[in-house]
Amino acid sequence: VIDYEIMAVDIEDPYLMHPNLSRTNFIQKLTLHPVEGGLPDTTCQYQYCTLEDGEWTVNGALSFVDLDMNGMIDTFLQWFDPPVLEVQFPGTMNSDWQSTSNLTQEFMGMEFVSSTMIDSNKITGYGTLITPAGSAEALRNSNKHIDSIPNLPIVDVGNSIDFVSEDESIT
Repeated sequence: VIDYEIMAVDIEDPYLMHPNLSRTNFIQKLTLHPVEGGLPDTTCQYQYCTLEDGEWTVNGALSFVDLDMNGMIDTFLQWFDPPVLEVQFPGTMNSDWQSTSNLTQEFMGMEFVSSTMIDSNKITGYGTLITPAGSAEALRNSNKHIDSIPNLPIVDVGNSIDFVSEDESIT
């Protein structure tokens, strides 16, 4: 389970000086709590996003997680070139969108292009979503992503389904 929170931009945020994140006009915070058999710590990711001309794009992300499992929280910066198209508005039943971008990452002072990402999204359902937190009318978005690493025969294919209510009270 991932908790989502939309946040205003803090003009003092030093990462807004990064040229790939400078167009950011809101931040989405994702919190992944520890799960059995998974990461033992809570992981926080801040996605630097832009909403303009009916398109919600993700410029990059800043994650705080103990990647090397040494008990110290690591900072992991990622950015996309071009930004990833998260949602194309208006979102209605059977709306679909795609984006392709290169993912560049910086970790422990090293910078590298780690993969090319292809994202495909389609709104595949609409109805009442009932959760322990309550119920709301929601859209179901199906996402398929393909990540390939340059010069290596490694490809990661993943699928996810997200439910989003209009007022974002249920995600």
